[in-house]
Amino acid sequence: MRLLDEQYTPTPFYGSRKMTEWLVAEGHPVNRKRVSRPMDLMGIEAGYPKPKLSQPGEGRRTYPYLLRDTTVECVNQCGART
Repeated sequence: MRLLDEQYTPTPFYGSRKMTEWLVAEGHPVNRKRVSRPMDLMGIEAGYPKPKLSQPGEGRRTYPYLLRDTTVECVNQCGART
């Protein structure tokens, strides 16, 4: 678990498969299940986009586009930011 924590700090994108490869390269004969279980216990997971990440959240409001039928004819007609 200490080795997993030490390796996770510089490489938070490593999942259980890559972490297993790293441990085997370091000389620790482990399989993926042996690595996956401590990672779950420590709350370590690879940082990558999860499924449906770009879907709107529950109860999110959709705001109307208020300038749809407006023709902008001069500077600062739509409201200047100050």
